[in-house]
This record gives sequence, C-alpha cells and structure tokens, in this order.
Amino acid sequence: MNNMNINFLSGLLHLADPTLPIGGYTHSNGLETYVQERIVHNLATAKEFVQNMLQYNLKFNDGAFVKLAYKAAEKGDLEALILLDNECNAIKCPKEIRQASQKLGLRLIKIFKRRDHFPF
Repeated sequence: MNNMNINFLSGLLHLADPTLPIGGYTHSNGLETYVQERIVHNLATAKEFVQNMLQYNLKFNDGAFVKLAYKAAEKGDLEALILLDNECNAIKCPKEIRQASQKLGLRLIKIFKRRDHFPF
C-alpha cells in the first residue's frame, strides 16, 4: 500500500471515529422538540424518528450533496463546490440547524487542516 492510500485510509478512519471531537452528538436535528411535544415518547416513535431522518432527510439532502461534492472535487471544480455549499446551506431552513451544520464543517476543516496531506 502506498503512502497516498495509507493517508487516505487513516483520514477515513479518523472521520469515522465516533470519538471525533467536533460536537456532532450535541445536534439532534430537532429531537428535543419532538420529545418535549411528546411526538417521540417511546422506542417505537424514536425508531420512526431515526428512520425518517435517515430515509428522507439525510438521503435526499446531505447525502445527495456529499455525492455531488465528491464528483465536483474529483474534477477540481471549486466553483461547483462553492455553489453546492451555498445550496446545501440554503435548504436548512431553521437557523439553528444551518448554524450547527456550519460549525461542524468548520471543526472538521480545522481537524483535517492539521494533517499533512490535506490541501487546505
């Protein structure tokens, strides 16, 4: 395995590490409100919340943007990446979710900026 593959793999493992200290665990995408309003009140409703978040929100919003951003990054298309970032930001209607997403992104950049192979 060459150095580029090792660096990529170590970065991927770092990103997938559940202890990555960016604060993502503090952003529940509205779960607190659903609990307070008793919409989520037991295992079945919590499961439904998580399934809906994965199936409808992450898949068609953030997941789709990650795929498009990956393709733009492969081409080195910075303009497309900036447009995607702006559009992804715009679809996050609640200000709190928008701000949380921006903070998480900035924390990730700071962490990976410290790595030698990260081009920022």
